[in-house]
Amino acid sequence: MNKHNMRPVVSVRVAKDSVFFGPGVMMILEALEAAGAMKDACRKTGISYSKAWRILNEVERQLGYPVVSRQHGGPSGGGCMVTPAGREIMSKFREAEKRIHAYSELVFKELLIPLGTGFHEELSSLSDALSVTKGDIITLTGTGGKTACLFRLGEEQQMGKALLTTTTSMKYPGKDQVEVIYSETDVEIPHLVPEKGRTFLYGKRRPEDKCGPLSAEKIKAASIGYDVTVIEADGSRRLPLKGYLAREPCIPEFASLNIGVAVVWGIGKIAEESWILRWREFQQMLGIRSGEVVNEQHIAKWISHPDGMFKGSGGRKVLFFNQVEKEEQMELVDKVVGHLESHFRNQLFRIVAGSVKNSQYRVLWSQEDDR
Repeated sequence: MNKHNMRPVVSVRVAKDSVFFGPGVMMILEALEAAGAMKDACRKTGISYSKAWRILNEVERQLGYPVVSRQHGGPSGGGCMVTPAGREIMSKFREAEKRIHAYSELVFKELLIPLGTGFHEELSSLSDALSVTKGDIITLTGTGGKTACLFRLGEEQQMGKALLTTTTSMKYPGKDQVEVIYSETDVEIPHLVPEKGRTFLYGKRRPEDKCGPLSAEKIKAASIGYDVTVIEADGSRRLPLKGYLAREPCIPEFASLNIGVAVVWGIGKIAEESWILRWREFQQMLGIRSGEVVNEQHIAKWISHPDGMFKGSGGRKVLFFNQVEKEEQMELVDKVVGHLESHFRNQLFRIVAGSVKNSQYRVLWSQEDDR
């Protein structure tokens, strides 16, 4: 199913004791306004003469005033006119319909278009799904496979030049993940000549096969001449949720594309320190208690928290749900998206779900759809 073929269908009706005013009444009144005689109006609308009068009598009973003036007799069943009060309610009803339909379109785009797996095109390129463009300086924050995203984005540049780096601590890359590895002590960064393929640049080597961060100033200088620069700007120790310190995430102000990565496999688990990084800070962010079950609202609040994964990001913001490989996981994603506040949604450029492992992605929502 193509999401662009979908639309809301809303019918406006007015009720008091019961439903008494709606599209059917408007059809009769508009036909009567044009014809000037009830029998002519009935002939035009296909409604019987007796039924039309029953409908109008009920309208007038519930409103408490006449909407039609009656003149009995004559070959056309008497002359009839819509009263000034009738014309006023007709005008206000049409305006109400217009406003309600416009609002329904907004609600539909916000809540229903992002939902349902049948609405979204399958993509095999993470770069396409995230809307990566040449020259982008990309940051990855959040949880759920940021390092895998970094290397996949580098891999997808194919014949281009990709700079991969970090403003936090990350694992030293394998030989199959990059072509060239430099530390800041190996090269003169302002004069670094971009090489074809994937270049990994880091600060200093750390124990346990870890790479230390590179400063924002050095990343900016090194990125010149690369097709894309991808920065791991947040650490999560492979845990699905985390609390944030004041200095986190480490997003350079010149980043043009900020990817917030999230997973949903923590939903339904009991909140506790064993699987949530920086438990105390996480509790402060969400107001959650130990032993409470993590739900979709918690994940949505964590994603959109002003001190969370997008703090300090000034470029385009894309929310990416990674490790989504089953339909039940996509259903959880849809529920989380449904709980995102509209003011946060309006800051995003795209919402994407899929699996870096399987190279399958769906763009759930994009600002481009609303243009």
